Amino acid sequence: MQAQSGETAHFMNSRNAHYWLLASFAVLCLLLVPWSAIGASWRECDTQSMARSLAFEDFDVLHPRVNWRGDTDGSVEAEMPVYQALTALTMRWCGDVEWPGRAWSLLATLVGGLALHRLLRSSTGSPGAASAGLAAYLVSGSVVLTSCRVMPDALSVALCLIGLAMFDRMLRGGRPQGWLWVGAMVCTVFGCLAKPTSLQVVAIQFGWLLALAPRQIRNWRVLAVLVVPTVLTMSWMLHAASIGAETGLTFGVLRAGDSKLPHLKHLLAPGLFVGLAWTAVQFGPGVAGCASFLGLAVRRRFVWLDLAVTAPVVLALIATLRYSSSGGMGPHYHQWAAVAGAWFVARWWSVRNGPLTAWLICALVVVTAVWSFARERSAVRTAASASILEVASDLQAATKPGELVVVRSPKQRVDDYWQRRNNYEDPVVLYHARRFGWVIPSDEFTPDVLAVLLRDGAKAIVDFAPDRVDDATREWLAAHTTLVGECAGGRVLRVNP
Repeated sequence: MQAQSGETAHFMNSRNAHYWLLASFAVLCLLLVPWSAIGASWRECDTQSMARSLAFEDFDVLHPRVNWRGDTDGSVEAEMPVYQALTALTMRWCGDVEWPGRAWSLLATLVGGLALHRLLRSSTGSPGAASAGLAAYLVSGSVVLTSCRVMPDALSVALCLIGLAMFDRMLRGGRPQGWLWVGAMVCTVFGCLAKPTSLQVVAIQFGWLLALAPRQIRNWRVLAVLVVPTVLTMSWMLHAASIGAETGLTFGVLRAGDSKLPHLKHLLAPGLFVGLAWTAVQFGPGVAGCASFLGLAVRRRFVWLDLAVTAPVVLALIATLRYSSSGGMGPHYHQWAAVAGAWFVARWWSVRNGPLTAWLICALVVVTAVWSFARERSAVRTAASASILEVASDLQAATKPGELVVVRSPKQRVDDYWQRRNNYEDPVVLYHARRFGWVIPSDEFTPDVLAVLLRDGAKAIVDFAPDRVDDATREWLAAHTTLVGECAGGRVLRVNP
């Protein structure tokens, strides 16, 4: 056992260990997680529909568009479509396919991993510690998920990690060299624009500044790295809010959409924090990161940079508690927690650099990797075979391109427990059917609402909750529509001429 542990430590300390780790991760993603269609994956369908609009409608990054647009042009209040634009440019070359987004996500994770390794090595002075931290990061459930999905999270975190690594090098160099501060600023800007939740990296950078070079706080180049990404991201959010005010379409970036913020009663609910902790173990710092944090706490070996990493991540998870407390709703919100986990694994490795530490961390990493890849493999297969895809096929067959559709979501407008607007705009069936239209909440599926939408041009209705139709609505549907498709996922009704 001790000999094996020594070999593990020797491998981690080798010059090319991080390259082997990244290559192994890429191979596992390609071989274990099916590169099949995105299927019924909600966020992937929304992201891919934005990319498809940029590729084949109008390449206007200032106005991202969704399929649940009703009779508008589809412009929606959302993050800046940086990732979607890269995917769209690739799709213009290779056609209407879904693999480019996954390729960009995997590539972003690999590049971000290199930046993370550079940051950890600079901070700990140990290549072995940096490699151990990188391994813990790569097997986190959120990292495996975002690396294999058509989602902007991997690109956002990768750009911000590059910016943070450059910022770290700039501060440790004693003066802000031109290319470093510009690179750190630009990467952080686009990382935060791609996903505004990554603004927590600015708080991490500020903590880095206070811990490493507090005298540089008056240097305008250093301040630019902190201020410019914040100002530009907030400016985009205001611009996006104006789009939402005009079209009524929103993901809830600033307007009253699907807010993740908790009320006071939620902050006082122990069950939510138990859920948050369990989700963090699965998708965030993982067992290795949590164990390393506890090890440092017991030995009282914390430094100021530990607080700089921990505080922004914890506050961000609490601010998004509605989603971050659930592995089914917000596992991707834990990706910065995975970065924090990598940090503490590297720190613990550098403090306890012995064979036993190497064996324990590597064992935890292997166990986590098995769980993460098995879970993602199962999730992708489930999404690819969901019954909603049959509904989409029926809808496409029953309608013509350009005809508008009404989709009844299985969700109601307001979440009773959270007292927040639900994210009920299900994009899956509209994306796969290549149709546009309205998505209405389940509790607003009434004759009055449907009559207005028919006057606005709706030619078909998709009902995902046919068992929850009242008598008045059932009579209205019988008089105005004809059933053209039905399966376990729902039914498709064609509006009578």
